[in-house]
Amino acid sequence: MTAIDRDALRAGLAAAVAAQDPTLPGRLGRGDQAALDLVAIADALAREATQFLTAAVLAARQEDIAWARIGRELGVSRQAAQQRFTGAEPPNWAVYQSEVERPDEAWRLSPVTAATEMDELERLGKQGWHSVGFGPGYHDVVPSDQQWQHKRTTVFGHQPQKKEGWQRIGMWFPFVYYTRPTDKAAVKE
Repeated sequence: MTAIDRDALRAGLAAAVAAQDPTLPGRLGRGDQAALDLVAIADALAREATQFLTAAVLAARQEDIAWARIGRELGVSRQAAQQRFTGAEPPNWAVYQSEVERPDEAWRLSPVTAATEMDELERLGKQGWHSVGFGPGYHDVVPSDQQWQHKRTTVFGHQPQKKEGWQRIGMWFPFVYYTRPTDKAAVKE
């Protein structure tokens, strides 16, 4: 199990509470409403944390990580982890939402994994193909006459900018996918 710095985690939660209501720390201890506001924000944080956990477990399963290993990280049995998360829907913020127009001539690149997809997209990008959609184990790609670059970041990392030519394809937690054309002609194989 990964060592968790609980003090840092609590500091992050406190910062999240303060970001929701910057007046709250100064109001606590001065009346009922501040205490109730803290309860409401803490409840919202707990709900978001539960959704975040669900998305993380589903992402681990996409990587074919066994239920036994997930259960160990959660401090429960394989069966308990499997029962809790099998059939769970990812939160709406954690699912794929295409932001690039998807033409009808898309070809499905499959199977791919998080470990192989970027190498495959780099190879196909040189041939003029670019991703316009994706999901667990696949990318939908379309052809063009120019080479394309693809980038994958996590929801925690630096997000490429439109001014640099990057187009956001969408997100599949914990990854965010981008593509951009180059000025080089596609290499046909």
